[in-house]
Order: sequence, then structure tokens, then C-alpha cells
Amino acid sequence: MTEKEVEQHLCKRVKALGGYAYKFRSVTQVGVADRIVCLAGQTWFVEVKQPNGRLSALQVIFAEEMEKAQQRYVCLWSKSEVDEWLHSITRSTPTPPDGCAI
Repeated sequence: MTEKEVEQHLCKRVKALGGYAYKFRSVTQVGVADRIVCLAGQTWFVEVKQPNGRLSALQVIFAEEMEKAQQRYVCLWSKSEVDEWLHSITRSTPTPPDGCAI
């Protein structure tokens, strides 16, 4: 499974729950999270990795900065982690988009 597949899964699931998963690319800062997810009255910085991926040193620093700033940050490594995380913050099961099986 690729990082792109995990990220696409995240976007589909967030959309199915009525939320938004904005792609985030900073012009001046390297290591920022891949997505900003707005869902269920919450905003999260979400880093997406493939199951055997790793965080870069700058991504670790970004995660630490978000914790220090008391922001919501999560790194998700698989489609099942995406589903578990979404369930934990919404307490519901995402409705699959057309043509997509859970």
C-alpha cells in the first residue's frame, strides 16, 4: 500500500463524514503535515505515511511543535489506522463513497 493510497482513503472517508481534508503545502516551511482535516468541530494536522514509511527529522520537529502549541496532530500509517482514528474522533463509522468498499 502506498502513501498516496492511504491519503486518498483519508480524503474519501473525511468527505463521507461531511468534513474537509485540505492538502497543505507550505512555501517557507519543510516538514509540515500533509493535510489539514476539519471534521466534527475539530481541526487536525494529519501526516500520512505508507505502512513501512518513516517521519523525517523535520516532520518529527513539526509534530513536537504542534504538541507544544496544543494543536491536534496525528500521523496515520494505513487505511485501518485512518478508519480507527476517524471513529475515535467522531464515534461513527464512515459511509463509503460510491464504488468504495469498507
